[in-house]
Amino acid sequence: MFARLILSKFLLVWFGLVWFGLVWAGETIEEILDDDRYTDEYVEAYFGEYLSVIKEQPKPGDRLNLDVGEFEVVSKLGEGWEAYVYEVAPVSNPGERMALKLPKLEKNDYEHLRDYVKAQKILQQVNDEHVIKLMYPESKLMIMEKADGSLRSLSKLAATSEEAKILFKRVMKNVIDAMEYLYTNEIEFYDLQIDNIVYFVKGNQVKFKLIDIGISDYNSEGVANPRLMEELKGLIQECHKELSETLALENADTLIEQIKEAKTPEQLKNILGIDQEELSVQEQIAERVLVEKIKQITQASGGNLDDTLQQPSSSADCR
Repeated sequence: MFARLILSKFLLVWFGLVWFGLVWAGETIEEILDDDRYTDEYVEAYFGEYLSVIKEQPKPGDRLNLDVGEFEVVSKLGEGWEAYVYEVAPVSNPGERMALKLPKLEKNDYEHLRDYVKAQKILQQVNDEHVIKLMYPESKLMIMEKADGSLRSLSKLAATSEEAKILFKRVMKNVIDAMEYLYTNEIEFYDLQIDNIVYFVKGNQVKFKLIDIGISDYNSEGVANPRLMEELKGLIQECHKELSETLALENADTLIEQIKEAKTPEQLKNILGIDQEELSVQEQIAERVLVEKIKQITQASGGNLDDTLQQPSSSADCR
């Protein structure tokens, strides 16, 4: 009798968790990434009254009554080819800072709004420490954690060669982990570039996260999808070309050739020397100095993301 009671309670809890998971998950990744569903009628119904907010675009000092509460617009963080990003604060907690992303609406063309909805829905499904996080997953607007800065803004960093090597390893370790997560979870993110990476500083460490992951297709191949390695290798080449003084490859020419032969993320980590979690004592000391320099750049920029947002997507014309 006691065993039956325990079993019945276990089944009740199990079915409850399954039901909750299905309700929360809602749509599948395949459904979310089906571009055909995002008709003009769908977009208009999705945004509803927020279309007027998107058309007008708020100004610093404005208060916005959103579906998850009232927010004050503190400043405009940046403007990109398809969106604006604002620093906002909940009226109920004015000391807290978040980033509100709003799509551009140009001549009643809903293209940017479609991409926005898709990105929003993907982020509602994603739970990884190296992908930007929604502060209110239930909202129809992207209210995200506010990054300290963009990877491109670190081009101003006066790093020593040792610091630059450590920074490169940190960036690539975080990015590879994020990309493995996305591809494992059916998301083929195909716009991996410097301008889609931001950073957060916490204590003596810096963490990098991916943004703008709406530029994705449905992926049924997991990490075996060759696109994953193409994107990672492309990012390394871009970093070496555009941020070589900030993100340094040790023995760059030799490593670039070895990287071309890598077939899996694990092989890539091994080639780059980032397959080990722990830094040496000397590297830890160098990283602490590096983080202090990054903090100085962050304070100088005020977290402005213009360096990132002004760059058009490299794949924008290919979708």
